[in-house]
This record gives sequence, C-alpha cells and structure tokens, in this order.
Amino acid sequence: MKYILCLLALSYSETPTTHETLEPLISFRAGSKRRRSGDSQDSTDSETFYDVIYIQFKYTLPVLISNSSQAFSMVLGFMVDSIWVQDSNCSLCKSFSSKYSSSYIYNTSISYTDFHKNLRFKGFSYIGTISILQYQASHSIISANYYYDPYNSTNDGIFGLGSDSNSIVYKIFEQGVISSPKYSLHCQDISAPFLILGDVNFDALNLTVENSIVLDYKEELNGVFTYDNMSFESYPVEFSSVNSYIIGPSEIVYRFYSDLIDGYGCYSFDESIFCECEYEYPNVTFWISGYEILVYSDSYLIAMGSQCMVYIFPGDYWILGKPFLTSMFATVDLAQHTMTFSEVSIIDRTPPGSFETSFGWEILLYIFVISIFIYLLAIGTYQLIKSKIESQLDVKMLRDKYERILLKNS
Repeated sequence: MKYILCLLALSYSETPTTHETLEPLISFRAGSKRRRSGDSQDSTDSETFYDVIYIQFKYTLPVLISNSSQAFSMVLGFMVDSIWVQDSNCSLCKSFSSKYSSSYIYNTSISYTDFHKNLRFKGFSYIGTISILQYQASHSIISANYYYDPYNSTNDGIFGLGSDSNSIVYKIFEQGVISSPKYSLHCQDISAPFLILGDVNFDALNLTVENSIVLDYKEELNGVFTYDNMSFESYPVEFSSVNSYIIGPSEIVYRFYSDLIDGYGCYSFDESIFCECEYEYPNVTFWISGYEILVYSDSYLIAMGSQCMVYIFPGDYWILGKPFLTSMFATVDLAQHTMTFSEVSIIDRTPPGSFETSFGWEILLYIFVISIFIYLLAIGTYQLIKSKIESQLDVKMLRDKYERILLKNS
C-alpha cells in the first residue's frame, strides 16, 4: 500500500509566513553547476542545477496541465505516484481533448478505492505537462469522472508527488532543476506549510534539527501500539499529515477507547467517541520500525466546535484529529526510498544586547576611556582658564593698589 503523507488544499499566495526568515521562500536559488554520476563533463557545462526549491503555500499549490490558462488548485499527496484531479475548480480539467490541450488520453479506465477513508474515484489516464511554478514535466494524470469523498478528506484533488523514479519530483530532478530527487514538507505551522524540493538547508530555513528517524519504505512499515503499559503486536502503518490515521485493529485499541469512556467521561456514538475539548486525555505511543512516536491527546482528537471526537473506522484503522506530522520535518528520498522525520526548532536569531558580546564591551570601554579623557581635558581646560582669570585679577588688584598709592602721595 502506498503511504500518503500530506494532502494539501487552498492558496499559497495568500499565506503570511509565521517566521520572518521564511518570507523569501517563494523563490529559486541557483546552485553551482555540477555533474551527476554517469554524465559526461561536456553535457553538464550548459546545465544549471538548483540546490533547493522552496515553495510556500497554504494547503494548495497551483498546478498547470498543458496550458497555462488552465491553472487550477489541486491537492499534493506524498507517496502516491499518479496525480488525480477533479473538476471543482476547472471546467476543462475533466475531459481534455486535442482542441484544448496537447495531452493525449489513454483508453484506460482507472479506479482508486480507500475503504478506510471511504474514498472512491474513477477516471481515465492521460499524459499532461505539469508545472510546479515555472518548472514543467510530463507526467501521468488521471482525471476523475466519478468522485466520492463524503468526509472531504481530499479537499479539491488527490495525490501526486510520488515514491519512485516515475514521480513528478524525480522527473524535475532528471531535467536538472533540482540537485537531488527529494521533497520535504514542513508543517510547524499547519496554516503555512512549506514544500521543499531538493536538498534541505536547515540553517537557511532558520531551523535546527533536534533528532531524526529514517524509515525505509521499500518494505511495508509496521507499528506497535502501546497504551497503559501494554504493547500489542505489529500492524501496518500509514502516515497522513492533514487527515491522519494509524492502522490497528479496533480490538487492540479497545482498552484505550474504553478508558476514554469509563475514565474520562467520553461517550460513543455511531463510529465515533465524543469528548469535551477542554480536558486532558491520555497519550498513546507507537513504535514504528523501532522508533518511538508519542501522540498527545490534542493530536488524536478532532475538534468540532466545543466537542472533540475520535473517529473510528470500521475494521483496522482509526484516525487522528490533528496533522500527524505537525512540528515534524518530513523528507522523502526517491532515490534511497526512505522517509526522514526530523524534530526541528526555530533558531533564535535575536541580536545580542550590548553586554552580550566582546564587541559591545569594547565599545563600552572605548566610550568610558573617551569620557574620562574628555573629563580630564575639561578639568585641565577649566584649571587653565581659572588660573588665567585669577592671574588677571591679581594684576588688576596690584594696578589698582599702585594707582591708589600714587593718588595718595600726590
């Protein structure tokens, strides 16, 4: 099963960044020319590789298909190779023809079903040109003519950054636009996540990495659910950032559900457990490929007004309420087939105060010495002036006395 890391929808251009240092990320930084292994030196002299592409967006990225006038908003989902679209924002997106597009349609019916999210899509496949900002690549696109999403878990579109060399990101890498076939999503502020293509410069992002885990997705990921000092056997795990869920048979988490109801005042209704949002609830732990991931109650509860809920899918899945990867920096390496999850923190770039640097103390000492010099100079000048005035007074007094003596003798 493919692993979906992020479903993204709304408009990147209207999103104010929460970190001042991240404001210029709607830009492209050209790196030095470099040679990939296997390429001749002559073939790379005319190529410019980009170290990294930063794109700021708010749950959506404008994606163009074949024609720049047909821009529409779609969802980007990690780890699914095919890009699915629907016609909610584009009257031409549903049925392309040579009249409007150079894309060509495969006479192949495609369907996608996710029982756990209750998603069902059907459509047809064709090749189109996809542009992520000004960079383009031909890619397989599936246009949905049947679109069933009762929980709105895919918003305005479906999927598409990929898990292997068939993905759009890998194709952009092959075109020499980015220096490595990687893409990352940083969701520290879920209202303004950042899609990053290529290698990541954490310092340029004003971030420092606290610790990281690397998962190999060549094989199926498995996780161990731990609650109340009890651990249960491994089950498949799928990551999702916007509509998150963890796979695990309902009987395994029955003790957890029962504790919410019996010990924390929650109640069950249909396929959900409802709780009061203002209270604290127990944390749960997952061990995935040997790594511990702690999930707090504000991450597994879905806020609905003053009520919070845990949505339980029938069968083997249960959903988390808050983006699972919030505050995580997730990177997918399409060449190594790995996913890296890093805990990051913002670097404090606040300029130090005057007394916090040697330069500040040097300036302070310089001011002090200059002040003493000016003070001594002022005192010396004052004494000179005072002495001169006093001498002038003494001379005047002697002259007056001499004149009085002359007057008296005359």
